[in-house]
Amino acid sequence: MTQFCGSSNHPLRGGKFSNYEGGIRVNALVSGGFLPRERRGTKLESLFGGEDWLKTYSAIAGVESDWESDVVAVNSGLPDFDGVNQWPVILGELEFAREEIAIGDTSAIEFNG
Repeated sequence: MTQFCGSSNHPLRGGKFSNYEGGIRVNALVSGGFLPRERRGTKLESLFGGEDWLKTYSAIAGVESDWESDVVAVNSGLPDFDGVNQWPVILGELEFAREEIAIGDTSAIEFNG
């Protein structure tokens, strides 16, 4: 039996609500005058999670180190930020800022039929 996946991301395997590439791999775009000219039009294949944007934007904006850790959360026994600053990857200074990325459990999702 084929399970409804919301959409097709052919030729990638799987789709929405799937932990295969078709469900988790997406295109992203970075543009604007702040992006160095030599990096414009380049393609990256590194791991980049949605949780990385806060740390990346903070680094670009030069936000003080207060954003490096969520002290209130940590002091309350909650996890710290798990994002990674991806700006060095976007600039081409690093090939990867991550070696792994967490993928959510979709086994509890019920499809509307």
